[in-house]
Amino acid sequence: MGQRIIMFYKNIFKTAGNVFVIALSLNVYAWNNGHKEYYISPSGSDKNNGSINSPFATIEKARNLIREDKQKFPETSYTVYFREGIYSISKTMEFDKRDIAI
Repeated sequence: MGQRIIMFYKNIFKTAGNVFVIALSLNVYAWNNGHKEYYISPSGSDKNNGSINSPFATIEKARNLIREDKQKFPETSYTVYFREGIYSISKTMEFDKRDIAI
């Protein structure tokens, strides 16, 4: 069964005008090869490297980096963690076939 499994957990999603409180994890697991983790925080920057100490500011940054990385390392699995905080979302976030594990 060496297939990757995508599990999307949405724990809390509250709307307050244009501000959303989000606490969720996007987990992409693979049965073999490498694994990478990225972190996102309201106090982060998309110029950071996405580590726990230098998190990204947006899910778009993590998504785009993973899309690029998957071209070079298709067997790698990824986990994206959202740090606690209030996230202001100004546009719709879209995932497509490039974002799924096969």
